[in-house]
Amino acid sequence: MSAATRTPTVGITIPFFDHQSDYATILEVARRSEECGYDSVWMADHLSRPSPQGGSRWFDVVTLLSNIAAHCPRIAIGTDILVVPYRHPILAAKMLATLDVVSGGRLTVGTGVGYIEEEFEDLGGPFAERGPYTTECIQIWKKIWAGGTISHRGKFFEFDGVVSDHVPVQRPGPPVWIGGSVPATLRRVVEVGDGWHPIFLPLDQVESKTRQLKDMADRAGRTQPITLSYSAGFGSVGPDSASSADRAPLTGPIDDVRRDIDRLIELGFTNIVFRFGSTSASNEHVLRQIELVAEHILPRL
Repeated sequence: MSAATRTPTVGITIPFFDHQSDYATILEVARRSEECGYDSVWMADHLSRPSPQGGSRWFDVVTLLSNIAAHCPRIAIGTDILVVPYRHPILAAKMLATLDVVSGGRLTVGTGVGYIEEEFEDLGGPFAERGPYTTECIQIWKKIWAGGTISHRGKFFEFDGVVSDHVPVQRPGPPVWIGGSVPATLRRVVEVGDGWHPIFLPLDQVESKTRQLKDMADRAGRTQPITLSYSAGFGSVGPDSASSADRAPLTGPIDDVRRDIDRLIELGFTNIVFRFGSTSASNEHVLRQIELVAEHILPRL
């Protein structure tokens, strides 16, 4: 696992609710995050069907992050998360390598298996086997990112003679973080991931799952460190936010958020992502939240 004493990097997930998903608003959130000193901005990935959280207007995440990287020259970029089965792994590996090149090596690929069955039906994807399918896709990405002539024999894909000359800036490739918290996900972290990136998970479960992940890594004989990154649930920070009794982690009163961060640092987490959008939050509210956390949380870190 990553060292618990490292100061965490802090990012913002760009809102994806319909009233916040126009290009101008997305770019403004990214620029404001960079101006306020955040380390990274993140974007979600869906097709065109509404998500359970309420968003239904979706840009292509890889294309849009490429644009954000051009407009925001300092801040790191990430997918929170990329639904791996939606893209053929050879094509996805090339897209992500290109994004890493044009961003100057600022990309982190947060990944997930997906959960909206209708989107898999739209694409003809293997919903029932999306877990092992995702694992194999990530294995193929890493082969292609290594460069040279690649062959592969797996359950879902077979190919020979794929030539990869355009490799990512980051070597051996951009970090691949695995989202989710079920045992199969934690096994995927150990097998093919560079990090674990749980989303919305209560902190007591974060603690138990972190122990479980460490035990799995030890049993597998893994020696490569696993980066720990936490992505928050939806909610606000500050005096107008939810009370301590019913708040999600990294939301609520400033002192509670600071305690959440302290606990995550103690558990070894070295990246934290805030999530301010909601069906009722205005664009102005999101921008104020970005500034509030930059004023009251970031200096302490």
